[in-house]
Amino acid sequence: MIRRAAAGGVVVALLLTLSPAPASAGPGSVRWTPCAAGFDCASVSVPLDHDRPRGEQITIALTRMRATDPQRRLGSLLVNPGGPGLSGVAFARTNFGDLPAELQARFDLVGFDSRGLAGSTALRCYESAEQAGADRAPFHYPETPAEENVWRQADDKMSAACTERGAPIVDHMSSAEVARDLERLRIALGDRKLTYLGYSYGSLLGQTYANLFPDNFRALVIDGVIDPVVATRGPAGAARTTPTASRMAAARGAGRTLAEFFRVCDAAGSACDFSGRSSARFARLADRLRAGPVDIVDPSTGATRTFRYNDLIGTALGAIFNAAGWPALARFLAGLESQLESTGPRVSIKAVPEEYPNEGEGKPGVACSDTVNPRSFAVWQDAADRAEREYGYFARIYNWVWSQCRSWPASAGQDSYHGPWTGTHGGDGADRRQLLRPGHPVRGCRGRGPAAPQFAAAVVRGMGSCCLSPAGQRLRGHTGEPLPADREATGAGHGVPTGPALPALTGAVSGVEVEEDPAALGFVGDRMAAIDRHFRRYVDDGLLPGWQIVVTRHGRVAHSSVYGQRDLAAGTPVEADTLWRIFSMTKPITSVAAMTLWEEGRFQLTDEISRWLPAFADMRVYDRGSALKPYTVPAAEPIRVWHLLSHTAGLTYGFMHTSVVDQLYRNAGLDVTDPALDLATTVDRYAQMPLLFQPGTAWGYSVATDVLARLVEVVAGQDFDTVLTERVLTPLKMTGVRRWVTAPDATRLATLYAADPTTGRPVPAEEPAWQALRPPELRAGGHGLICTAADYHRFTQMLLNGGELDGRRVLGSRTVRLMTRNHLPGGQDLAALSTGGFAETSLEGVGFGLGFAVTQDPVPGRSSNNAGEFSWGGLASTTFWVDPVDRVTALFFTQLMPSSTYPLRQQLGQLVYSALAAG
Repeated sequence: MIRRAAAGGVVVALLLTLSPAPASAGPGSVRWTPCAAGFDCASVSVPLDHDRPRGEQITIALTRMRATDPQRRLGSLLVNPGGPGLSGVAFARTNFGDLPAELQARFDLVGFDSRGLAGSTALRCYESAEQAGADRAPFHYPETPAEENVWRQADDKMSAACTERGAPIVDHMSSAEVARDLERLRIALGDRKLTYLGYSYGSLLGQTYANLFPDNFRALVIDGVIDPVVATRGPAGAARTTPTASRMAAARGAGRTLAEFFRVCDAAGSACDFSGRSSARFARLADRLRAGPVDIVDPSTGATRTFRYNDLIGTALGAIFNAAGWPALARFLAGLESQLESTGPRVSIKAVPEEYPNEGEGKPGVACSDTVNPRSFAVWQDAADRAEREYGYFARIYNWVWSQCRSWPASAGQDSYHGPWTGTHGGDGADRRQLLRPGHPVRGCRGRGPAAPQFAAAVVRGMGSCCLSPAGQRLRGHTGEPLPADREATGAGHGVPTGPALPALTGAVSGVEVEEDPAALGFVGDRMAAIDRHFRRYVDDGLLPGWQIVVTRHGRVAHSSVYGQRDLAAGTPVEADTLWRIFSMTKPITSVAAMTLWEEGRFQLTDEISRWLPAFADMRVYDRGSALKPYTVPAAEPIRVWHLLSHTAGLTYGFMHTSVVDQLYRNAGLDVTDPALDLATTVDRYAQMPLLFQPGTAWGYSVATDVLARLVEVVAGQDFDTVLTERVLTPLKMTGVRRWVTAPDATRLATLYAADPTTGRPVPAEEPAWQALRPPELRAGGHGLICTAADYHRFTQMLLNGGELDGRRVLGSRTVRLMTRNHLPGGQDLAALSTGGFAETSLEGVGFGLGFAVTQDPVPGRSSNNAGEFSWGGLASTTFWVDPVDRVTALFFTQLMPSSTYPLRQQLGQLVYSALAAG
């Protein structure tokens, strides 16, 4: 039950401090009649199929608690309790009275039963509850092969029953259809804009509405956030191999909540019946029940029942969802332990009331319409084994929670919405918040969802299910004031499922300001001015569209300037917050993310990559012949992780046009940097290509960093963009990084140009994938990111500082030193080992580390930089370098392809170092 928790003030502040809702569109068309005490009831007709608005109609059941202060009424607040499958009408009757008083005063609080559920036109697959119960498995979830067989049969029986008796509603229960119902309800209630509060699975409904009707909501608060991308389809083809709840890592969140229960119980001492090494005692109970079921007795009734391991897990999971139930869970566990070990007084072990898992047809009716899941039972079995190895106690119960989806009627979900989750809106605000949430790890809030702009994320450290639940009592001190300074926030998404962008809440700056007089940092002022004079000539002569430059020393910005236009046709200037496609400057960020896993011991640099990517076992190397009839030999050395980081794996790029292997890539459709495939599929195709050279014997610029990104996904058990966000972008507050832009920021994105082969002048690039106006299928590790200069500036400063920035350590200093040393065989340079073709660096006197080009000796390349400097660049002539000797960093951004058109990088180095007068 929702109580008057202090946390309510947070939501009140959001819902009430927004601009008032516009005047009502009219009296509305809902005919309310009194029903339960303090409530009115009604029903509204909506189309069964919104694609056929004049076709068959169904009814949606509503209940309303009127605003207690009509003079200050803002409108209706529609509330969805989640589930899926929970009755919003029943939820209203038991919970609305406990919502914060200010919400009760200012809103008509409206609960509704989603289509297919409870009092609305309901999915009825059976004639009676007894008949439905007979088809269900007699346990929470399967643990043994025998139980899995029973479970499979039960799923198939329910699916068959719903196929036979569930039409037509079973085909129209997706959250997208419910979102369209919400739009109908908004109009019927007379509200010009929707105000919505959704819990748990209701967060997916809120995000769906925001993307389908981006201009029609006033405020959305979604609590206990589900990542919409992971939930509906999953990243990188995960739906083929991993059921929804497992790919959501739901068991991880539940495990952390159970650990918090143990901590709180032990801290409470005698006030908690299960205190004293409670985690270890629970593990002993689990081990005992894994060995076989036991008969237990309830002393209060004398009744005997068989109790299994999966009963223990199901009971614990049901209890931890609500912190108010934790004392009952402690009593239950103590009583169970007493009976199993025959020690201590006999304690009642009456079952703990469970809020989860939900039963009935409604849950799969919604979930199986919204989500894509494996169709093979064997895949579900394999996924359960994998999940248990990674997540422990609750892995199996979550893996099987929506297993009916395997055989659910194929016609269901025909109108479901699977993205893109990038809708813009004209609403005044939206909010998402997360706790230690069983079933919804915080990454659902922080990393992706809701993928709609101007959502503010409040990651609130507490316990239980949602902030406005009994767990909310743990959120002390929030009484309507702004969120506290130590809040975690990612905020203001820009259509980026991979990370936050420019959060107004955190006050991140969008430009890079000069922080100190260049002279105080050892630069000669008039020589620093020569940098701008030189590069202005490129723009004035029509050779570059525009540029942005940042130079720092000792961690202080000495020079920051912009010039020219980000779009020549529109005449819009380059500004401090211009967005740039950085292409291969993505590679160092990917390499840093990978090395954070190495620091945790998740892999060794010498490990064979086939351990995680089996397709790369037994590779073959091109020996001779043509693209029509190539001859290959076995690889003498397997590809190892360090080969990927150092581009010595023998892979290549199809656009090189320097070898037969390049041609084979092109013949296989791998000639562009963005094939219309996801990362897993793309990397598997790379594994089918012969290698250009024996691993570890040469250097070849290649797709190796994309393969590294896939390896990172498998090792981390997360999609690559989530790893990137959680391990690099968020700690460094690189808040502008994204893979594509949506309408509000499209004008900030610099137009991409290619050099005219005759004149060298910039002409707009035509490749659609490079326009970055829609989500790419391939979330690559070697290219694809877009950012501001401020974002990459923070990345270079972290590297200069040996892995740390603003008190947040991303890498150890020794790891940074390891990455920025030459790893090429025999300590040779790129000139000796390169296979030819394109490279984002000069070759003479330059080696290669783990993700960076590293200057060994500046003399062969006739440069003025220092030995030990490390750098990289991107296809559109962007570049950076970090010099740990003179402690200088430099950034140059423009958008002209290819990067070899003009010697911009070399000239920037000449100008910066010629301006350096003193140490």
